[in-house]
Amino acid sequence: MQMTTLKVKLLSFAGLVMLADPAFAYMGPGLGLSAIAMMLSVFGSITFAFLAVVWYPIKRLYRRILRRPDDSPPPSEEEGHGR
Repeated sequence: MQMTTLKVKLLSFAGLVMLADPAFAYMGPGLGLSAIAMMLSVFGSITFAFLAVVWYPIKRLYRRILRRPDDSPPPSEEEGHGR
């Protein structure tokens, strides 16, 4: 019963889309370039956010693997005085 309702809705939507008149809208070069720049910036922001979230833990793990306990630097004289 539910599948029949979905089919009716999809066929109704498809019929309405086919009956719509064209808009004859002009998209100039400024609007086109702005739309392209906006899409690229959104994609870049999402990509950089994902890489920042994923890369930082990987970098910490890599540094932890490469660092040995004997590699820690000796304490400086200023740290030893307790100022």
